[in-house]
Amino acid sequence: MSYLLDTNTCSYVLQRRFGVSKKMERMAPMMLHVSAITVAEARVGTLKSRDPARLMTAWDYFLEPFSKRILPFDKDAAEHYGDIRAHLESRGEMIGDRDCMIASIARCHGLVVVTANSREFQRVPELSVEDWRDQEASR
Repeated sequence: MSYLLDTNTCSYVLQRRFGVSKKMERMAPMMLHVSAITVAEARVGTLKSRDPARLMTAWDYFLEPFSKRILPFDKDAAEHYGDIRAHLESRGEMIGDRDCMIASIARCHGLVVVTANSREFQRVPELSVEDWRDQEASR
């Protein structure tokens, strides 16, 4: 099983919160991926922070091992996005655009989304979701 780390999960690793990094360390590196959407969200958050230079360095250090495992929002993901968005709109169960893009990338690659925002991602059909904070809290 391979995983796509949502932006909040990556942030918890950087902040050393909830023991998420311990779970990550037990995984083979090739099982872990991030999306280009997460890279974009991290950059926006970094540039809006009080100390952008320090935070940019931390994100660059975190993302370096993922350099070959940063997944784009490509044509396949866009098609999944359309399917997911139409389904959620028809049910009145919308999720944020960026979360929908991350879900689309995960679904087209058969990855489990690791997020602290399970409630939103669980609305997406045919998508597996885990919250590693919960797993660490119970150990």
